[in-house]
Amino acid sequence: MNVSVGSPEAESAAKTAEISKSFLYAIMRHESAFVPTAVSKAGAYGLVQLLPAAAKMIAGVYELPAPGAGGLKRPETNLHIGALYLTQLLGFYRNNQALAAAAYNAGPYAVQAWVKKAGAQPTDIFVEAIPYPATRAYVMQVTATAQTYAWLYPEWQELQRDMLARPAKLPGSLGPFLVKPAQSAAAVD
Repeated sequence: MNVSVGSPEAESAAKTAEISKSFLYAIMRHESAFVPTAVSKAGAYGLVQLLPAAAKMIAGVYELPAPGAGGLKRPETNLHIGALYLTQLLGFYRNNQALAAAAYNAGPYAVQAWVKKAGAQPTDIFVEAIPYPATRAYVMQVTATAQTYAWLYPEWQELQRDMLARPAKLPGSLGPFLVKPAQSAAAVD
């Protein structure tokens, strides 16, 4: 059975990870079309298409048991680990959802190199220049979908709040990445 907007697992994961529901649902929509048992050709599993190695890494940071492939097909596990990974990416990219989405798709170190090369420039110009066409399209789709969910569900009160996650310019510096929660980038700013 597919997961849909309003699922208790997604709501809980977004709240625990302190990320917007609209961003998590947008990632789910574009990664798996809300199919919990989805498996990619690359070996990514579940609603937010986590690779087992990435899931193990994030679980280790948060001192959680590392899920196997079966666990990654369970919505509550997949969404919990995936939302925590998004928290790390948002912290690293100073709450810039476009950069976090790019990193979710292409990898954080590829995006880090692109940001370093790009220097100070508007986020929209950066997105248009992403060297991977699939990642460029993914970022545009995810950010548009997140904004649409925030608009469709005003009771979430994310529309205005998440405008801050769409900064006009790239961050001047990046935050910490893969750090224990007490040292997260959200606490650094």
